[in-house]
Amino acid sequence: MGGKYIEQAGGSISEIVQNDYTVYAEGSIITNAKKGINEVGEDSGVSFGSPADAPPVKNKILKKFLINFKRPDDYKGTYGFDWLRDEYIYPIVTIANDNNNKPLNAPTPLCLDIIKLKQEYKKDVTNIISPYGKDYYPAWLSIFPHTTTAQFAHGSSMHKEGISLDIEVEEIESLISDDTIITFECSSPFVKISPKSLRLSQFVKSGKQTKALGAAKKKNYYLLRNTITVKCEGGVLAQHQDIKVFASLEKQKAEIGKLMIYKNNVIPKMELVMVNVITNPNSLNAIQNQRIKTYEFDFKEAGFNQALIRSEVVVYDSFDIGSLPPMDIDVANFKTNFIGKATVYSAAVQKEIVKLYNRYGKFKPNGDIDSNATKRTFLFFTEMNASGVRGITSCINGDIKTSFQWGNAYVIFKDGLTNRRAILHEAGHSMGLQHTFSDGDVSHGLKPPPHAFYHGYTDNIMDYTWQVVTNAANPYDAKDKMRSFFKWQWDILRNDRSLLLNY
Repeated sequence: MGGKYIEQAGGSISEIVQNDYTVYAEGSIITNAKKGINEVGEDSGVSFGSPADAPPVKNKILKKFLINFKRPDDYKGTYGFDWLRDEYIYPIVTIANDNNNKPLNAPTPLCLDIIKLKQEYKKDVTNIISPYGKDYYPAWLSIFPHTTTAQFAHGSSMHKEGISLDIEVEEIESLISDDTIITFECSSPFVKISPKSLRLSQFVKSGKQTKALGAAKKKNYYLLRNTITVKCEGGVLAQHQDIKVFASLEKQKAEIGKLMIYKNNVIPKMELVMVNVITNPNSLNAIQNQRIKTYEFDFKEAGFNQALIRSEVVVYDSFDIGSLPPMDIDVANFKTNFIGKATVYSAAVQKEIVKLYNRYGKFKPNGDIDSNATKRTFLFFTEMNASGVRGITSCINGDIKTSFQWGNAYVIFKDGLTNRRAILHEAGHSMGLQHTFSDGDVSHGLKPPPHAFYHGYTDNIMDYTWQVVTNAANPYDAKDKMRSFFKWQWDILRNDRSLLLNY
């Protein structure tokens, strides 16, 4: 090896200089040891054959670092994964305007209340840790259990092969390629981890990277992609579980990371009624129906599965406005006000479609669609143009600031028929989610969500694809990467009144 390397090994000093191995041992010197020269010292002996036989280095010190679990870049929403993103708490992204249109034009954390958000990411965490005195916020993973019917009736093969995650080593002090072992441990017999250990040297070999966390802070890290696979097999998790991460070197051991696994012993069911609303007998309704069917996959395997909700389309229906009784005053008003118009007012159309389906729909519920007793979500597709509005969700009347509640139905208009995110976004509303930016959003006036972010900057399904005032594009929209629900949104979705728990 080139350069110079000196180690203290008991009473000896070993030195490598330009590929020659020299040992100084209490008065004796051995040179060119790599050539097999042996020599005995005056007071004590040394025998040495080649560099590979060098005496072991003692008194190794375990270096300080953290392990962070990361979501792969090719994420498509097929499982739930959430973490406290750097840009949410550090001034990394330049925000043009705040949610009330006030200019900022400065690097700003994306979350409006950082302290509250940090508290959220310690909520439900098993055994909170602070490695080396550092605050640590575990990532969350949600996966279906792969079980037999006897083990658990609501298991799934969706995550049978497990989920592959990236692993990040974050430096606290400068790291070297030593013998440190990183191990992954979970107390649940149903959580399977592969591999169960990695070597720090694997990360160091990959090369150090640096990320700026604003103007005054940075982090150095090493990243290995698709490094670890996690799955749940043979049973369910009745409580949130943690995968503990340890670093070990000789007799030294430290807990340096954690991954939380969302409990999966209750799998709610979301039943969908997808209705093709026919307002023009000459429209290509067969194509529209085909579009409807393609979104079943998004609900089931790229959307609400993140919250461990089983989504199923139980009915495909066609609702022909032209076939409804012409003497009904509401039918007549609908035809007069909306059919044949270049554009329509979205909220009015939504209200009237739900009213007419409650009266004449083939699969109408007993009682009102938007009642607490209704255990289905109704999705109406129409080719009417709502001036750029892609979709709108019904709501239950009440004080919008205190008792506001989303309904069980929504309408997708012409501009949203081919938009995956819009359809999932409106479904999210119907199941209780607000926009990610609702706090301070004067255009909506809704009761805010638990946490709020700047408008148009996140990869969350409940964000918008454009930013306030500037109409600049959400950075995740162009690459179709707005596919996430947050862990705290999983909690809200799973408690929606329309879900079935016994099925």
